[in-house]
This record gives sequence, C-alpha cells and structure tokens, in this order.
Amino acid sequence: MIINPAMNSNFGHRWKIALLLSVLAFSLNAATSVLRWPTPAIHDEFSYLLAADTFSQGRLANQTHPFWQHFETFHVFHQPSYASKYPPGQGLILATGQWLVGQPIVGIWILSALTTATCYWMLLGWVSPRWAALGGLLFLVHPGYQIIWGQSYWGGTLAFLGGSLVFGAAAHMRRCPQVFDAIAMSLGALILAISRPYEGFVFCMIIGVVVIVHWWQHGLPAWRALALHAFLPQVMVFLIGGACLANYNYAVTGNWRIMPYQLHESIYGLSPCFLWDQPFEDREYNHAILSEFHHGWGMEIYRKQQSLTGLLETKIAMFESTWNHFFPLPLMLPLLFVPFCHARYKRTVIVVASIAWLSATVTVWNLPHYLAPMSPVLLILVLMGLRQANVWGKKYLNQPRLATLFVAFQIVFFSVCTINYGMAPKDTWQWRRAAIFEQLKSSPGRHLVFVHYRSDHNPHHEWVYNRANIDQSQVVWAREMGAARDRALLEYFQDRKAWVLDADASQPNLEPILRPMDLVLMKH
Repeated sequence: MIINPAMNSNFGHRWKIALLLSVLAFSLNAATSVLRWPTPAIHDEFSYLLAADTFSQGRLANQTHPFWQHFETFHVFHQPSYASKYPPGQGLILATGQWLVGQPIVGIWILSALTTATCYWMLLGWVSPRWAALGGLLFLVHPGYQIIWGQSYWGGTLAFLGGSLVFGAAAHMRRCPQVFDAIAMSLGALILAISRPYEGFVFCMIIGVVVIVHWWQHGLPAWRALALHAFLPQVMVFLIGGACLANYNYAVTGNWRIMPYQLHESIYGLSPCFLWDQPFEDREYNHAILSEFHHGWGMEIYRKQQSLTGLLETKIAMFESTWNHFFPLPLMLPLLFVPFCHARYKRTVIVVASIAWLSATVTVWNLPHYLAPMSPVLLILVLMGLRQANVWGKKYLNQPRLATLFVAFQIVFFSVCTINYGMAPKDTWQWRRAAIFEQLKSSPGRHLVFVHYRSDHNPHHEWVYNRANIDQSQVVWAREMGAARDRALLEYFQDRKAWVLDADASQPNLEPILRPMDLVLMKH
C-alpha cells in the first residue's frame, strides 16, 4: 500500500485545526461562565440539573419520597420514580461536569469543544477546508450557540452535535459507504434520540432520503460494501443504543416502551405536543401554581393556534424569534447572496433546511433549540452566502475579501453580546433564589424551606426544585400544603432548621420556624 504524503499531511493539518478550534471553544465558554456564572432560571434547566444529579450519583432514577407532594414541580414526576421528564442526553452532559469537578456547566464547556471539532469535520464533507475552518470559527463566535446555548443548562448544543454527525456522514456516504461514516451517522442519530427525538427523527429521515436519492441518481454502491460498510455497523450501534434507551425507560417509568416525557404528560400535561392532537383530559393538581401553569400558559398557546389568524400570528412570532437566534445581523447579510450561489450542493442544503424547518412548525411550541438538529445545515447556508459575497465583491467592488468584512462584523457583534451578557444586572428572581440558597449552604446544619406564593405569583418563577437525594440534601425546598401536612413534614425533618420564605416579597427573606406548633399560626 502506497501512502500519499500530501494526503497524510492534510490529515494531520486538519486534526490540528480541529484541536485548535476545540481548545478555543472550551476556553471561550469557560471564560464567559467565569464572567457571569450561569444560574438556572427556566423550568427546563432545573429538570435537567435533577437528571445530572441523578446520573452523577450512579442512578438512572430516584425513589419516590414519602412526602413527595410537597416537592412536586414543573417537568418532574415523582411516581413511579422521582426523575426528570426529559430524554437523558442533556442530563448526561451536565452529569459529566458534575462528576468531574462538581460543576454541571463544565459538561457544557466540554460539549462545546467537541461540537466545534465535529462541526469542522462535518463542513469538510461539504465545503473546502478553508471554508470549513471559517465555519468552525463562525460557530465559535455565534451568540446563539455560545451564550444562549453555551451558558445555560437546557441545551441545544448536544442536538447540534448529533445533527453535525448525521449530515457530515451523509456527505461522505453519498460517495462511498465507509464503516467510520456509518458509525458516525448512527451515533449522531442516537444523540438526537436522547436530546430532540421528534425533530431528530424527522431530520434523520430527510438525510436518509438525500443519501438514497443520490445513490439512485449516481449508481448504488456495491451490495457487499453497502451491507458490510453501512448497514451492519449502523444496525449494531442502533441495537446497543436502543437497548440502553429501553433500559433507561424501564428504570424511570417501569415500562421500556414508555418514555419519561410520555409518562409526565399523562400525569400533568394538558396541552398536546402537536397541533392536530386533542388536549389531555382535565385533571386536578395538588398545587394551585401547577394548575395555573398548565391551564393558563400551556393551554393559552394551544387555543390561540386553533384559529387561522391565531396560528399565523403565533407561528410568525416564533419564526422571528428562531430566525434572530440563528441569523444575527452579520450572518443574515450573507444570505442575500445565496440565491446567486452555484454550489452543487445548494439544492440539497435548501431542501433539507426547508423541510426540517416546516416539520417543526406542526408542534405547539417552536423554540430555537427545537431546531438544533438542522442548525448545522443553516451554517452551510451562511458559508454559501459568504463565498458568493467574495465573488460579487471581486467582480463589482474590486473587493475580493468581502466575506472577511462580514466575519469581522460577526466577531465584533459577538464581543459586544458577550460584554452585555457579563455586565447585565443580577436583579431577577433567580439571582435572589441563588443568593438565599448560598446563604443557607454557608449556614451550619441542614435546612427545610417552606416556600409561600401569593395569589399573583408568576408560575415561571419556580423556587421549589430539589436534588436527586432529597433527604441527604443540605437545603430542601417544599411547598406549603396546610398546617397539618406541613407539621408532618416538619416532624419528618425534625433535625433540620425550618424556615418560611415569601417568594413574592420585594426582598424575599427567610423567617425561622422555631417549633412545629408555629405552623398552626401560619397564614396560608
């Protein structure tokens, strides 16, 4: 076998670029977190942190607490186990950081580094090495990826990684199936299954059709190569991954066919996931705040989309939000040049992006991270526009490096966004919760906090979230449930200092409960 020195040199050069991009991504994420340490605020973030805490302790789920009604909260269920409703992917990433250094956000730093390298590898299958490196840089300086996704706990980056593996492998498998690419594609599909199952499934189906159509038009690979290099490796990966996922479902829900999300919605959900579905049957909740959230905010969005006018208004608003996330102004301008681009893969990229985007609109909610599986394709659209901008700049403006100006604009834009993020005031409710939590952690002993909500409490400002092992937690947050039931919880946690907290006061403060009988006098 003769080894081409040039090919070997290119391979080593590309690995160096991938490594450099990864180091830069890790360093950038770490520096941004130090500038402003991520504090969970969204319901989903707390739920993912529960999953991370569970996994980092070597468990897939937790036992139901005897007083679980006091600890009910959003996106979490307590029967038949105590667990997050979400697929395990994001929780596993956060658990990595928690297990390594005790900080879940470190898992996001590692994920960002890995995703940046994978993004570069994916782009190498579609564009030239120079533009692939530029695409990796654009991922690094994209506020939607590095600040909104990279400095929070509810994710998006993991699904981007899965989409990159699938789309990058597709570029290689269209030419000739190889074992490495088949494994990469199936691993990407599994990552999507444990992060964004619906959107990931649709994306994988689209990419599968793209590969098959290419084979049909340009000739099928040899059957032996197709079976041994593509089909067999993928089946093996899917069997192993499917068995692991089925085992997880069984540990959490008691049934390998029922996902935690399905179980949670059967207990708490009212609004369906898809526009054509009917709402769940009405149900009673143990707490007014849960009822208000599901009957109010959740159903309001669904009902609005039952009329044509409301559907259009909602989808347009969600489209604008998603568009602004993926295409900030410096990356929006290159899209103007895409219609004039003559890249051979232009039609494929536009068709994949359009179908994937449209498939996401049939769900009741459409948030940017729902489209994370297809976001690598959107990055290729930007690169197509940048390359065509250079062509136009050279032809009409005597400026052959017009793309460089757009990239410089994006770097400046990202720098400004990062500074604004770091300097933003810390005066919202999650910072008050974090301050009280730190106050309790620094106090001797262990604590039990009864959280009191007023009638006008915002259900999106949720204080009652706990760790995986409630009894061993230094701070336990509980809902008020009436004097008798609260007294029973106090007796269960008789070794703890007990407090009452008015979460809706202008300056929430802890009021000590000196003895159990004080609960009789509490106003509910």
